[in-house]
Amino acid sequence: MQISKIKGWFLVSMGMLMLLAGCGEDKKTEYVQTSAPDSTYLVEYLPGMMDAAQGKTTFQVRVRMRSDGSAATGLASSMTVYPLMHMNDGRNHASPADPVVESGTLGTYDCTVYYLMADKMGSTVTGFWELSVTIGAESAVFYPSVGMPMGDTPLFKLYGNSDLIKSTTTSTLPEKRVYLLFHDGLVSGATYSTLNLFIATKETMLYFPAVSVGTVLSNTTGTWAVDGPTTSLVASLDSTFSAGIVTGIDNGGGHWSLPEVAGLSSGSTTTVYVKLTVNSELKTAGTTTTALGYASFKVTPQ
Repeated sequence: MQISKIKGWFLVSMGMLMLLAGCGEDKKTEYVQTSAPDSTYLVEYLPGMMDAAQGKTTFQVRVRMRSDGSAATGLASSMTVYPLMHMNDGRNHASPADPVVESGTLGTYDCTVYYLMADKMGSTVTGFWELSVTIGAESAVFYPSVGMPMGDTPLFKLYGNSDLIKSTTTSTLPEKRVYLLFHDGLVSGATYSTLNLFIATKETMLYFPAVSVGTVLSNTTGTWAVDGPTTSLVASLDSTFSAGIVTGIDNGGGHWSLPEVAGLSSGSTTTVYVKLTVNSELKTAGTTTTALGYASFKVTPQ
């Protein structure tokens, strides 16, 4: 009798999954059941218009109730996405991600991850990405393939000099803090363009917080906060920053915009130079005393 009950539950569950997979979809739909304690949800990973690649990657997740297949709504505040790279050499690391936002489609949520690297360099596989979608105490796991970037500069790294964090390899040797500047979109007008950047930093290999005024970070001596009056982002098409300087706007959550960048034309690739100063320290493009004091982004307005 017990075996019959188990077989019946299995057939009903498989039938529900098959029904969901074929409902309104021309392609195969794969749902992942969330973990204990209650395994409440079925979660589907929906790739964006562009395949996942180093830099900014947008996608959606669709969530249904496992009990009846209905759309699960109102979950954004309890939902997070967490990418983790399992490196072949064992140096696993995370990447920054935006908060999840519920879309206009019931049960569907907009997600953005800023991948630090691809999982393959040429023909060499460097590891694999694990993407956890957590809803409260439950989670579902996916394994997206993350490719090499194409076109515009997706990411540029700047470093602090006196801004030190504890080393992740040797605790007695502090390391210079890295600031990660991600290309976050380019909005072009008739005369000017707005270059958007997402800025994050490394606290540990598993934690990359967004950088905005008020962000609290730690270093080798304690904690400190990003200060407004002494923190700035500026851009120019001139690497000497002698003309056409644009002042960045902090939009919160690590999102910065550089409005009215003149001199960019549709279909033409141009280099935009960007300086980042945090708490009075200019960040540099390397960890030596001769490193350049700016990032460079190749951008192509469309």
